[in-house]
Amino acid sequence: MDRHFEGSDERSAAAYEFIDPAGFEIYGRPSAAVLSTMHEAAAAGVPLAVRSESMSGFLRLETR
Repeated sequence: MDRHFEGSDERSAAAYEFIDPAGFEIYGRPSAAVLSTMHEAAAAGVPLAVRSESMSGFLRLETR
C-alpha cells in the first residue's frame, strides 16, 4: 500500500473528478503513513474500515 500511495496525490485528484467513493476497506496491517492518509479521507466523510486479519478467496454468486 505504501508503494501504491507514492505519487498518488495527482492521480487521486484526477480520479475524484469522476467518482464519489462510498467507502474504503483495508485488509491487513497498514503502515502508520497509510493509516494517516486514509484517516484524512475518512475525515472528509468517506467511511473507513480497517480489518487487521487478512482475508482471501472469492465469492461464487448463484446465477439463475
